[in-house]
Parts: sequence; structure tokens; C-alpha cells
Amino acid sequence: MYIVSDRHNSILKAAALVYPNVAHCICIYHLWNNIKGRFKKNQKQLKGIFFTMARTYIKADFDRLMKDINKIDNRVKEYLFDIGYEKWSIAHAHVYRSMLMTSNIAESLNSANRDARDLPIKKFLKFMTDLVMRWNNEGRQHSKAIFTELENKYNIILRENHILSDLLLISTLKTLVYSNVHTIYKYICTLLVMGSTHYSYVVIDETGKRNIVCMREKKCSCLQFQVDDIPCPHAMAVLTYMHMDLQSYCVLYYTIENFLKVYELPVIPFPDETVWYIPADMSANIVLPPI
Repeated sequence: MYIVSDRHNSILKAAALVYPNVAHCICIYHLWNNIKGRFKKNQKQLKGIFFTMARTYIKADFDRLMKDINKIDNRVKEYLFDIGYEKWSIAHAHVYRSMLMTSNIAESLNSANRDARDLPIKKFLKFMTDLVMRWNNEGRQHSKAIFTELENKYNIILRENHILSDLLLISTLKTLVYSNVHTIYKYICTLLVMGSTHYSYVVIDETGKRNIVCMREKKCSCLQFQVDDIPCPHAMAVLTYMHMDLQSYCVLYYTIENFLKVYELPVIPFPDETVWYIPADMSANIVLPPI
């Protein structure tokens, strides 16, 4: 468990008080806005490098990108170091941030209730109840309409990683052809994926880098497999080569069965005010608005 928020001091203090043992991470979108405001001159050059650096899985790749940033503006490195790499970088995180790098969930709620915040408290509570009830029902109906084992988002990620694994194969094929080596597709697969045991494999990418994939522990030396809990392109190459079931190597949280469990608890509709039962001692209290 971890909390993702912007760098507002009140959130930092409240999170430390209420959840003292929970890691507090920074939303990379908010952090980028801070960088953009502080280092306006080089923001166009910095943007792509920063987001790639935040999402990279290996520290060596992170360090290489940080050198690129340092060449553009050496003040940025010091600023990010003072914040703490572990708060916004996947490669340095003390907890698995998976794919959750922004505070979009909270921002969506803030956007949805922006106008309602000016309502009297009873109307505001009714608005929030109706909003959560509607979202809960829409989420349940959406999940029920999906007939694949995984939720749509993760099916798309699997498909993208499968395409990337095919590109690894094509790149290897081009390299062999350019080297005047004539071989067949099956032999290329053998070059791309080499088995060590029945669960451990070596996958060689287009650069010649050796990636070690352990299917039993669902790990890859690129770290993407274990961080995202979904087969990376190297693991996809093994799964295709060995004709294994893709979805059994994804974490259970991504399945439709578990998505439906999120919506099991119904949101009780807000009754009309005319049928409310309010004890006399409570109705006598006058609740004034905040100062």
C-alpha cells in the first residue's frame, strides 16, 4: 500500500499522521508541473526525458537519462535529488508502484464535485452519494459486459507487449539476413529464446542484450514483469515460444472476477428528506457554515 499525491505540505503531514507506516509517493504529473514552473527555459527538452526516466525500471537506464537532463540544466538533478528519487521513480521506489504514477483518481473526483462544493452540506452529501452510486453501478455494468478473463486495460497491455515481442523477433531476423545467414523461422525463435530449465529462459533482444526470464517466479531481469505484474515483451516471447497460457501469468487483481468484487457492496440510495427520522435533540442544533 502507498499514497500518491502532490507535494502539498498539509497532505504530507496528514498522511504521516494517519498512515505512519505507508509509503508516500509523488504524482509525476504534479512534479512535472513544478519542474516546468521552475525551469521554464528548457521545459520542452526536459519533458520527454523526465517522464521516461520516472517510468524506467532499471537504475542504469535512469542514470543515463539523468545525465541527459544534467547536460540540459544541471539544476534539475539537484532539485529532483532533494525531493528523493524513491518518491517518484519506479526504479528507486521502496514499494511496487506498478503502473500507478499519477493521482488521476483523486483529480477525477475533485473535478466531478467542483461545483457541488458550494452547496449546503445536506445537498452536497446527496450529490456525493448519487455520484458514487452512479459510478459504482456504471463500473459494475462495464465489468459485466466484458467476456475476456482480464479487464480491457490489461488485455490492451498484453497485446502491446505481444507486438513488442514480435518486433524483437523481426529485428533478430533482419540482423541475420543482413549477415547473410539463411535460416528458418523456428531457428530464429531458438536464437531469440533459449531455455535453461523448464521455467528459466534467456531472451536476446535486438541489441544482443541477454534478458533472464523466470516464469515460475514471474520475473524478468528488465524488472517490468514483476513490477507491472503482467508479462513484459521478453516474457511474452517465452510464452509464445512455449505456447503457454498468457493470462495465468498476470496478477489476479487484473481479472474480471476481481474487478466485479470491487462493486459487490452496493451504495444505498439517499432517501427523500421528507422521510428522514431526526431525533429532537439533534434537530434543535443549528449547524453554522465554516468561518
